[in-house]
Amino acid sequence: MSRYIKFLTCVLAMLAVFTSVRAQKRPTATEIAAAGTFTGQEYSNPSLGLSMLAPGGWSFYTGEQNQISVEQNKQIAQRSSDQNLVKAAENTQVLFQANPPKYLGQEKSALFSCGVETLAAPSTSLRYLEYNKGLILAGGTRLTKDVFTTTYGNASFAEFDIEGVRKDGTYRQRYIATVRKNVAVFFVITLFDNRQDEIVAASLKSIKFR
Repeated sequence: MSRYIKFLTCVLAMLAVFTSVRAQKRPTATEIAAAGTFTGQEYSNPSLGLSMLAPGGWSFYTGEQNQISVEQNKQIAQRSSDQNLVKAAENTQVLFQANPPKYLGQEKSALFSCGVETLAAPSTSLRYLEYNKGLILAGGTRLTKDVFTTTYGNASFAEFDIEGVRKDGTYRQRYIATVRKNVAVFFVITLFDNRQDEIVAASLKSIKFR
């Protein structure tokens, strides 16, 4: 084989690899959400390499209810006229939402939400939450714990906690996120009293990434 043919063969091989890499399109937030499945209380998502136990005995929102939340988020972003916020909302999907069982009013005591956002540019868990903290605090809530790093399961996360007031009283929220391969996996946990604190903590500890 001549040197020219060897060179051409190498070039063609490199082009084939480059074309193959480009063809492997990054999944959208919608595709990631569609990959998630439940086995009892265990949620798993092969697209993320994520598995975890949702709070035991809690009821899951339907796909339709989750989609309503997504659309509401898009509408809020559009009203803000912030194009970065609009793009973020377009690239966000709910993975699941759950609340406690209807016993002694427990269903009104907490809401556990998990979602994903595909990011347009590389980021870190800390930078992602710092940006979102500014948006949340603009709504008149009070920061009770500034952004800090923590570990759930075998993964590193960032978190901040807030407190807010509604007509029916105060509430606490925990914002927790990790960024992996330009995809933010986030949790928003709303607590209206302290009855669900331990079960929420147990659920977070069950998080595992492959």
